[in-house]
Amino acid sequence: MKLILCTILFIGTAVVASVVPRIVGGKPATPHEFPYMVSLQWVEPHHTHFCGGALLNKRWVLTAGHCVNALTGNDDIVAGAHSLENPDKYEQRRKALRTFVHKDYSGGVAPHDIGLIYVSEPFKFNAYVHHLHLPSKKMYK
Repeated sequence: MKLILCTILFIGTAVVASVVPRIVGGKPATPHEFPYMVSLQWVEPHHTHFCGGALLNKRWVLTAGHCVNALTGNDDIVAGAHSLENPDKYEQRRKALRTFVHKDYSGGVAPHDIGLIYVSEPFKFNAYVHHLHLPSKKMYK
């Protein structure tokens, strides 16, 4: 549960990134250092990043509930990207097929701000696109 909450907090920084040009104390990521991260992008007017997410497997993305609510229906879920300004050949783009938001989420950045996106087709895993490694039951025995 703590890992999921940490992931959501990490994803939530994407919202701040649109207001603040840089995370305080942050540093640029090495290209493709985080292959499980995805960029949620509004297609219009020009592929604008609005939230982040994490690949749970080839079809499911974990993100914040407010990010799911910001989807317009013509958005791209982009895996394998490193630079928003300079797309590269490793990017894979998908559409949201189904979305889910926690039943107790009431809006804004608040308790239960968690959501899932089921993408239109599976992402192809490789060195640049891969799922988040979640802890197994064995780790807690």
